[in-house]
Amino acid sequence: MANNEFTFFGVVSSIVGKINSKRERRRLLRDVENNNYRRRNVIQYTPAPIEAYLSGRQFENMVISGTNNELRERAICATAYNAHRNNRPVILLYDGSMDLNYRMSEAFRDTSNFYSINSENRIYNPFAGRRNTEISNFVLSSAGRDNNVLSRSSIVFVDAVTTFLEARGIPLTLSAYIDCIKYREYEEAQELAKNGIIPENVARLITNRTIDSRDDIGDVDAYFSRLDMELSTVLAPTTENGVSIKNVIEDGGVFMIDVSSNSSDMLNIIAQEIRELLARGRAISLLIDSVSLDENEGLANVLSHLSSRCNFAYSAEDVFARAQGNETLMTTMVGRSNVFVLNHSSGLSTELFSRYFSEYDKEELNRNHHDGANHGPFGSNLPGFAHGTGVGTNVVRRRRVDGNDISDLGRNQAYVQLLHTGEVIQASFRDGNCMETYAPPRRSPQARASSGPINWLLCVFLLIWAPPIGLVYLMVKSESRRTKAICGGILGAFFAALIITSIILG
Repeated sequence: MANNEFTFFGVVSSIVGKINSKRERRRLLRDVENNNYRRRNVIQYTPAPIEAYLSGRQFENMVISGTNNELRERAICATAYNAHRNNRPVILLYDGSMDLNYRMSEAFRDTSNFYSINSENRIYNPFAGRRNTEISNFVLSSAGRDNNVLSRSSIVFVDAVTTFLEARGIPLTLSAYIDCIKYREYEEAQELAKNGIIPENVARLITNRTIDSRDDIGDVDAYFSRLDMELSTVLAPTTENGVSIKNVIEDGGVFMIDVSSNSSDMLNIIAQEIRELLARGRAISLLIDSVSLDENEGLANVLSHLSSRCNFAYSAEDVFARAQGNETLMTTMVGRSNVFVLNHSSGLSTELFSRYFSEYDKEELNRNHHDGANHGPFGSNLPGFAHGTGVGTNVVRRRRVDGNDISDLGRNQAYVQLLHTGEVIQASFRDGNCMETYAPPRRSPQARASSGPINWLLCVFLLIWAPPIGLVYLMVKSESRRTKAICGGILGAFFAALIITSIILG
């Protein structure tokens, strides 16, 4: 009889022990989950336009990479619009996207100093706004940055061409220089002087400079021939002054140019214009969309040395692929920027961005099973068996964002790392417009650590004993928006009834 009693109490004790063990296990699992959530620090935000992430950050750098061209173009357009709205001039280099050109034209349709330069609007003249003495140095600097095709003495021949064009009253456009050198018009100086078209002393000066630089004429001719070919889709005609980056930026405007040829001499000309502006201390926003950086040292050099007074945005379908020959530049850019990572098709790029988002110390559970023989419960003589599972944790290093997480992103989703914050945002984007103002994006209500399951026994007790407290408990513990709304509505009605009753009863 005693053994049966002891056995009965032993069974009860065993059941209670298992219940407590399960409770402790659930608590451990919840604690591990919450610790990992805080350590990983990847936070889901409510859906918002991508423009909402940029409107309050108009002078911060941005890198955006991924296959969704529409989102990238919206981000570039928003960055340009915000900068111009805050009185900072903008330079945008893009790779022939008609959609981006349309977006920018719509955003700046009421802006008088917005210039979109492409094959349908050929008005680029890098010499516009420059004095004759500046042009020779500009040519030498832009040509000699990546290759030493022109020597210092080449300036003498360029000066001879400048003097010839001025004597003829021809505007000092790049097209005019190209034509003059291509057709050797400068050789007509003495004949023009005989006919009284230009002064004899000017003709003599042109001839002397040409003779002094005869060893450099071939190199200068070859260089301007390349410019003729590479800039043919954007270059202003000989008879028109056109616009340069220099005079548009000095006017506080927006300069947008199609550089889809990705030609080194063309980009060197543009990079030299930008370097001169920076050397004068001019603050600008430099935006680049889908232009390769690994093939152009001049442009990469400009991005690497932008001062704190200038900001940049770089957008590409695969940023790492566009700059794979310059890892130092890539590291510099992402380290100084708000980074938006969209869906990628390249496994190498997803791995590199996963590495960029860094790692965290993750707690992982490990289970130990044990069993064996022992005496019966409470000292009975009946044989018994003990078995169970022990749960412990160990800490391992894991990526905050795995490569598969990036490749599995939806079309309008991204992982976002903002400057000066430790969290990574898991963002979903909805439609937006760069000309509208949006509230800053917010954390999703579900984006929080688990507070543990609802204790329904306690909940029922509170609802019977003190209904308002029970409703508040249910609102706090529940993860369902509908439940929260219902509880809030009941609480509101309860307090409204209480106030009305107190008024009636006086």
